[in-house]
Amino acid sequence: KRSRPPISPHAGLSYSGLTASHAYGYVSLEGVKRIFILGPAHREYIPGIAVTPFHKWATPFGHMVVDTQMTQELIAASKPEATVSMFQEHADEDEHSLEMQTPFIACLLRDSKGAIRTDVKIVPIVVGCLTAEQELLYGRLLAPYLNDPTNLFCISSDFCHWGARFKYQHYDPKQGQIFESITALDHEGMDLIAKQDYAAWTKYLKTTRNTICGRVPISLLLVAMQTLGNPFQVEWTHYAQSQAVTSKNDSSVSYAAAVVF
Repeated sequence: KRSRPPISPHAGLSYSGLTASHAYGYVSLEGVKRIFILGPAHREYIPGIAVTPFHKWATPFGHMVVDTQMTQELIAASKPEATVSMFQEHADEDEHSLEMQTPFIACLLRDSKGAIRTDVKIVPIVVGCLTAEQELLYGRLLAPYLNDPTNLFCISSDFCHWGARFKYQHYDPKQGQIFESITALDHEGMDLIAKQDYAAWTKYLKTTRNTICGRVPISLLLVAMQTLGNPFQVEWTHYAQSQAVTSKNDSSVSYAAAVVF
């Protein structure tokens, strides 16, 4: 089975590379013409979504070509209540959520001689802070593209950021150790994503306030799937934490990989 939109983490490769490989390992580019990459904005405030201003992205394996016709098409679809802007160059260069997907995508794009194919292009999209109404608008905007088999979607997100430095220390003693509580918390949200239940997912986020940095890109995926009648199957293939927290003085970040068929 070929994965349509994988969900993959974006920490350093030594932390989350193994988990990410469990998402991209299911991806085939047969029939694919473009790859949409959606990730959260970590450093720059965006009141909507923004596309890359660049025509090419450099990777250690070579350059990937941006589908500028598609980025312009998305900008043309911009509305006052749901803007699609051009990301500023310095902000794009600083944003790692999309960048950390590129080694895996570049590997998929390499031909038999090791060169990166130029016939498959990328569409990098940074997702900002959105209202509930905007999530619906952007999800519906992206739904036709998700439904197109020539498009592949990649959703970039880490899961729980736990610890004092993240200002988040949710702990349910009934689950056991702190790291076991984190696992239960993350899997509650992962189960809702697997069920493609956008309403329950948003309620979960409001109730738990779990620090899932890519929660909005995931929300857009869920809305898009819901718009299409949820004809998909979501499977989680890997889960890990940067360390097993047993003390409130510790911290960790969770990583999860999913494939969507």
